[in-house]
Amino acid sequence: MIDVAVGLDGLVYALNPDGSPSGTRIFVYDPISMVLQRTIEMLTQNRAIAVNAAGHIFTVGGIESIRHYDPNGIQIGATLSDIDVDRDGNLLIASHGGMIAVTTEALQSLTAFNTRTSNGMNFPTCVPPANALSVNIMGTSISENGGTIRATVSRNTDITNALTVTLSSSDTNKATVPATVTIALGQSTSARFAMAGFDDTIADGTKTVTISASVAAHEFGTDTVDVTDDARFLRNPATWMVMAILMPTIPF
Repeated sequence: MIDVAVGLDGLVYALNPDGSPSGTRIFVYDPISMVLQRTIEMLTQNRAIAVNAAGHIFTVGGIESIRHYDPNGIQIGATLSDIDVDRDGNLLIASHGGMIAVTTEALQSLTAFNTRTSNGMNFPTCVPPANALSVNIMGTSISENGGTIRATVSRNTDITNALTVTLSSSDTNKATVPATVTIALGQSTSARFAMAGFDDTIADGTKTVTISASVAAHEFGTDTVDVTDDARFLRNPATWMVMAILMPTIPF
């Protein structure tokens, strides 16, 4: 193979030396079974490929040009030695002459500089980040006596389906959260949910509580909040019981 790339659409793309001329044929495979899904034929010769989440293919050819193809191999863009793409739609391109360039999928802007080397530069194939959740607590502290604070959960995965996430508190004697929260269809962040302080009537100082979000096939997310103590020595019922026992023995 001339080049192999893991597309942001989850498929494996292999630029094959077959075809006439060489570098005009791409084999697309399932990444688990490695079963061939389809073959893409292009009219121009290519040396490196990158694929975005929509299956659009970006290539560089032997004449220092970058091209944009749809998933069927029809050229969209216009007329480098290596190329990669990130989830934000930025393309990183390198030439054998040592030039590095950053542009967008729309090929509408270009930032470039020369590394002053004749050896060229290669970049690793872009691998999508792990599925993950993140928790954002909108504040740093709450009181255990009736204090509340808002928080959200976000995902970095596909938003075409709703996602129900399990919530938990590292210390339910200090702060509680709902059992679950749902990230709605078409959204990457959940609606705000309430985190509530819990008054344990014990004078134990400020405690840091960790709120966690978890769901299958995702790395869990966490955030922390300080729960300030509201108890006072004489407000503790146990203190009154001890004093009631000791008072008759105390001389005045």
